[in-house]
Amino acid sequence: MNTIDRYGDSDCFTLLLSDELTEFIEDYNTSFEPYAFCGLQSLVSVSLPNVTSLLDYTFGYCENLKDIYLPNCAVLGNEVFRFTGFQTITLPSVISISGSTFYNCPNLETVSLPNVKTTGSYAFGSCSKLQTIYLPEATSLQTYMFDQCVNLTNVYIPKVTSLYARVFNGCISLTTISLPAVSAINVASFYGCTALTDIYVPFASDSSSATNAPWGATNATVHYNTTFDEDGNPVTT
Repeated sequence: MNTIDRYGDSDCFTLLLSDELTEFIEDYNTSFEPYAFCGLQSLVSVSLPNVTSLLDYTFGYCENLKDIYLPNCAVLGNEVFRFTGFQTITLPSVISISGSTFYNCPNLETVSLPNVKTTGSYAFGSCSKLQTIYLPEATSLQTYMFDQCVNLTNVYIPKVTSLYARVFNGCISLTTISLPAVSAINVASFYGCTALTDIYVPFASDSSSATNAPWGATNATVHYNTTFDEDGNPVTT
């Protein structure tokens, strides 16, 4: 057996906490049904070396879950980690995240997803303590992806070519952002980013990409024709 269905009654929750099942999860399981551990308050740490994907709500509302080991997981479904207890999370094997994957994780401060290419709407929405996001391979950011991430200050997205509607909606602590590969920005991508003062882009002010600048960031200066170094930082003179 390599699939666990949802644990929906008290007997199953008791079994989940047993040493036997913990070892089973760590050593044998390759997949879970949606909602498998949703709402399990006692779950703190999970090791799943063989899992290649997690379906919707697998660990949603496990608010004390603070540590997870997923060395081979490539795909995270909708709301997989919604309202979990992570402070920092690094998932080097993940290439795709879905809608609201980390929505409303109240303690989440730093995220590193070095190989993610595909993103989902509201993926980090309402993560009020999120400060740093590292997405070096992502090529687009979906609608409301960082909605109300009020402490977000560090964003590394060197390969993103498209920003959709209200990606950074209400990110009131964001002061500067570099977009070395961007060519399409929605009219309201930075709506409510009241502290955003500098947006660095590679295109010219008279190009079609500049339409509707500064894209909702009413206090921002757009720095056109910016040259960027190999790390994606603007080269200023």
